[in-house]
Order: sequence, then C-alpha cells, then structure tokens
Amino acid sequence: MAPAQDPNYYLDRTGMEGFGVIVGGKSVVFTGVSVHQEPERYRAHEVLTPFWKEDFHFFFGQEGPQQNFYAVPAILVLGYDSAGGYFITTETDVSFEKNFPLFYLSTEQKVYFLTEESSRFLTGEYRWRESLQPTDAIRIFPSREKAEEEFQIHDRRELDLPAEGEEDPES
Repeated sequence: MAPAQDPNYYLDRTGMEGFGVIVGGKSVVFTGVSVHQEPERYRAHEVLTPFWKEDFHFFFGQEGPQQNFYAVPAILVLGYDSAGGYFITTETDVSFEKNFPLFYLSTEQKVYFLTEESSRFLTGEYRWRESLQPTDAIRIFPSREKAEEEFQIHDRRELDLPAEGEEDPES
C-alpha cells in the first residue's frame, strides 16, 4: 500500500478513456492497460510497410496481448514483435506523424525506453533493438491486485464517475 504522504492519487483507467479527472491536492496517475486496435481495413495496407520492416505489428479488430499484466502508470499497448514483446506508450492520443514516447515491454515483463521520436518507425530503417534502454518509468505487475500491494489504486465508482456508455448525470 502506498504511504499516506504519497502526493499521487492512483486511478484505474479501465473504461475511462477520454476522461479527465481532478482530485484536490493530488496528482492523478492513471493505472492499467488499454489496447490500441487498428481498423480491419488497414490490415494489409501499404502504409504499414515501414512498421513490418521494423517487426512492429499492430492489433486489428478484437486482437490484443496474449498475456495478462497491469501497469503503473497506465499504458496503451500499440503492437507486438515476433519475439512476443509489446510496443507501449503512456500517451493516450497517438499518431506516428506526431512524436510521442515509445517503450518496449519484453516477454520477461521488463520495460525499455525506445524513443521520444516515434516517427522514426515511419522510415522502415530504424534499428530499434539497438537503442533499448532499461527504464523504471513504468512498473509492470501480473495483476491489479499485485499492484495494489504497492499502490492504493482507486476506480471510477469511488469518484461517482459514470460507467462506460452511461450519461454523466450533471451534463
């Protein structure tokens, strides 16, 4: 459990994509895992060729990671490589034309920083495996329950936020 003086308020992001939250006197740190899925119509599109050259494969339709894990802070899983690792980011609005921080999560659940310049993947010539740098910026746990042994994680029910698909009673 996080110490009482922790300046952060840890909030599970599950079902809250697109929400902003302010908790008086605390910095909100979203936790959990979301998966980015490309529309099926892009599965064989040539725009993905530079990514395929980098062994970067996106998820389509209902595809997603084959292993369960939980992250602090929250991550968005963008894709995978042939070794079974995942390309992840802490950002929620991603476009490879605009740069964002990109990380790699290995099959051993170790996190490596890749680049702040995600657009490098658009070249098809970025040798990303050569630039892996271990980082502790993201903590990976086998479950939310394990993460709660170190962090006091809250969910939207505690803040009276509407469930996904519900209308906000104040709007």
